[in-house]
Amino acid sequence: MTGWGAAERGAAKHKVLVAPAKADYGVRPIHYNELPIMTEHQSKDPLHGVTLEQLLNKLVESYGWSGLAERIRINCFSSDPSIKSSLKFLRRTPWARKQVEDLYIDMIEKAASDNPWLRGGK
Repeated sequence: MTGWGAAERGAAKHKVLVAPAKADYGVRPIHYNELPIMTEHQSKDPLHGVTLEQLLNKLVESYGWSGLAERIRINCFSSDPSIKSSLKFLRRTPWARKQVEDLYIDMIEKAASDNPWLRGGK
């Protein structure tokens, strides 16, 4: 005889539905301190998230093929250079890829040191 109150006992003409005092519906409120904190991971590696093709395109944009050939002595930069042939060579030759990555890091660091916003306004 729970749930209907006095209407079940015949005391009133209208039935009134009364919910139990502590109903457990399987849902509880979420408090703000229980929510996961979304922090963006900042990698200290300047090559993180940069593909070899993006890296090579930026170097070619910055130095040009002749500039790359002067800085790194690789035939794919000096004789009939193309992104496709250079990528193929760099993917198969770890020492050459390392030199290209080092040049890219130097270019990024130089750009950061030249930018007053990135160096703290000095």
